[in-house]
Amino acid sequence: MSRPVAPRLVVVLGLSAAVAAGVALLLDAAAAQVWLSALLGGCLGAMLVLVRRLGRIGGRLERLDRRLDRRLDRLDRLEPLVSTLRREIEAGSADAHEERIRLCGELAGQLASSTSTLHESSRAATRQAQVATRDARSAADAAAVLGRRVRTDFAQVEALQTLHAVLAIRAPLPASRGWAASPDLCLELVRQVMTRRPRLVVECGSGLSTLWMGYTLQRLGAGHLVAVDHDAHFAAATAQQIELHGLSDVAEVRVAGLADVELDGATRRWYDLAAFAGLDGIDLLFVDGPPADTGDEARYPAVPLLAGRLAAGAAVVLDDYVREDEQQIAERWAHTTGGRLSVLPHEKQTALLELDG
Repeated sequence: MSRPVAPRLVVVLGLSAAVAAGVALLLDAAAAQVWLSALLGGCLGAMLVLVRRLGRIGGRLERLDRRLDRRLDRLDRLEPLVSTLRREIEAGSADAHEERIRLCGELAGQLASSTSTLHESSRAATRQAQVATRDARSAADAAAVLGRRVRTDFAQVEALQTLHAVLAIRAPLPASRGWAASPDLCLELVRQVMTRRPRLVVECGSGLSTLWMGYTLQRLGAGHLVAVDHDAHFAAATAQQIELHGLSDVAEVRVAGLADVELDGATRRWYDLAAFAGLDGIDLLFVDGPPADTGDEARYPAVPLLAGRLAAGAAVVLDDYVREDEQQIAERWAHTTGGRLSVLPHEKQTALLELDG
């Protein structure tokens, strides 16, 4: 880009004036005057050039100023429009935004309500499913219990029919099951008596089982049964039944209160041993007493205390093996005697311990 002419001209004139002043000091006054006149004329010409250029520049500036004024005027006229438009846009945007917010709020409320309803429905469905599951399990458990009960009842009916088919009963019998022996146990006792043909049967406890075994011994025409009971009232009731059924020749009941006995270094409550006097050579021992509420492992003393009175090859039948105490008792008997232990799937389960002959 070229430098402006006016500044260069001023520099040249300034340098010329300085040279003319120096020459005027060296030359005579007439020559110096000519030089100065010429220099002044040049300076005036230069000034006129500068004035014209400055005028042109001023015109350009004025035109630029007018253009700026017009543009500013346009901007001034546009500013209200822009402001108005901006306000309308902002107002419109705000309204739209608020409308969207309102709609979103409504949608969010509906969604929250729907979600809450779905959650509540889900929870209700879960609760209903849980109730249904519990009901189904309860129904299944009830069905299983009912199925077992039906099978058990059927087994008891079969056992009772077999008993009456094998033995002719002369009088009504006391109720079975519950505290009394179940028909399946009575049938097993009859089977043991008929198979073993015992000379002596001893029963710890008394009741319905006494009658069935008495009928069996009477049919076989041999053997004797002695039932030992700690409850005098119950023993009297059994004795009365024995007489009613005409079994006095093969069965009897002895009353033996519970007494302290020393066994395995501990004191236990069991039948008074005096009641077992003369009962030697027991071929079949049925243990159905004393009751469990008389002490822990209340029936355990039977085998240890009567071991010396058991015949070779004797069998021991223990009722209520379904209970934990009786399970431990039977296992201890098998361990101490070396006998063979088997469990019969009766209503209350029965343990059968068979000693070596």
